[in-house]
Amino acid sequence: MIKEARTAAGLTQKQAAALLGVPLRSLQDWEDGRRTPKKGAEYYAEVLKALGHLTRDGQESVLEGDTTLEDVLRIGKLEDARKLSKWGAYGNTFSTCLDMIPDGVFDRVTAEQLAGLIDAIQQAYNNGVAHGSGAE
Repeated sequence: MIKEARTAAGLTQKQAAALLGVPLRSLQDWEDGRRTPKKGAEYYAEVLKALGHLTRDGQESVLEGDTTLEDVLRIGKLEDARKLSKWGAYGNTFSTCLDMIPDGVFDRVTAEQLAGLIDAIQQAYNNGVAHGSGAE
């Protein structure tokens, strides 16, 4: 699972280990099934998948400690939601709908659910426009 996520992200073992902040040998052991990471293979697979969304500058920010792995996970979820949403290609619309989601919800939902919420918010707006403001 970890190896698949790393290769899908286009990272070498050395790059992935550095970005994850773990020794290269640990990463190799995880990939070969000799050891299991304390946080779980799923956690690191998700982080590696998310790291694949980052630019070179974004990855540099992780290496420098300016961006945490939790930040990377949030970025990955956001990018996945953007791809899944009907409105993901419309930056301002997507961002405006995302801003309408209450605090704390982002961390409790999957990328699929987040995309669904964004699409529902935009659909509600479109319905309101189509039927007038309702103010009389």
